[in-house]
Amino acid sequence: MHQFSFLFTDLKVVELATALAGPITGTFLKELGADVIKIEPPHGDVSRLWKNSFEAPENQSSIYYDATNGNKGQFNLDLKDDSDRHTLNHLLKSIDIVITNLSDRKARQLGLHYEQLRQIKSNLILANITGYGPFSDKPAFDMMIQADSGLLSMTGHRGGLPAKVPIPIADILASHQLREGILCALLKRLKTGEGSEIQVALIDSMVSAMVNQAGNYLMGQHTPGPMGTLHPGIAPYGDMFQAADRVWLLLAIGSDKQFASFCTALNCNHWQEDIRYRENKNRVKHREALNKDIRELISKHSASFWLDRFYKYEVPAVLIRNLQEVLEDPSIQHMIVEEKQPDYTVRRVKTIAFK
Repeated sequence: MHQFSFLFTDLKVVELATALAGPITGTFLKELGADVIKIEPPHGDVSRLWKNSFEAPENQSSIYYDATNGNKGQFNLDLKDDSDRHTLNHLLKSIDIVITNLSDRKARQLGLHYEQLRQIKSNLILANITGYGPFSDKPAFDMMIQADSGLLSMTGHRGGLPAKVPIPIADILASHQLREGILCALLKRLKTGEGSEIQVALIDSMVSAMVNQAGNYLMGQHTPGPMGTLHPGIAPYGDMFQAADRVWLLLAIGSDKQFASFCTALNCNHWQEDIRYRENKNRVKHREALNKDIRELISKHSASFWLDRFYKYEVPAVLIRNLQEVLEDPSIQHMIVEEKQPDYTVRRVKTIAFK
């Protein structure tokens, strides 16, 4: 149990959302001790069909669905059916939070608009997530938001094609915004007794995440483009180098002090006197020459040799690991959850990373 779980033990949640952003928000609340009931349409959550080529096609679920939903209580309702609609309305009388992903028009049609829900329970919290806002019926998936938010214009390498962020980053960010909104609404209800309507759009969540890159345009009139792993204003930060054993190292040197330690680790203290390298603003300007010099040195020894040196001198540097290496790391095991299902065991990562 999490240290905050006692705060949510009496909280009842109905999750009507499908795909990822809404469901993973429900999973977060369940991990904090809430009673979460997932209600799927008659044909099931669409993510049940999102199967990898290595999954058995006859399975009723998918890894995607299980990794998102875990072991919530679940049943199916057809909200266009009067009897099923009555069942839901009766259930909502004892519910604290409803999670949906409906446009304003569809919500009204199904009786799930906030004003309609308030008639059922006055202090209910509605947490709704859409792609482009509640008044747009434009279909929206993570991949569209990655493109439409400007994110894809900055991925990949200069001169090449954009590269998809290989996790549903727009949904994940929107889920975090929805969670924050829910927690604020719960605090408001605790102080005032009133319910709330929380509306989160994937496009807004993605734009909100642009932070410094948005600032580069808003305050510097610079439109960011693709730079691979490089940082537009720090060097060497995100720069990669191959060691003698062909293992890749990534540097994340964020200050002149750290660069001085880096020079010591490389036995290149004279770089601190080089006007091209001693200050970050000049290292960014002369990044190509700097990386050429670093590359020649890194290539002379193994990755483990350099990691030991960098650790000794407190230089920010890491190996580029694959996901197998990460998920088999003993230090990461606390982030993996096993949940027993009738026919199999779900293994997934937690939605909670705070302690």
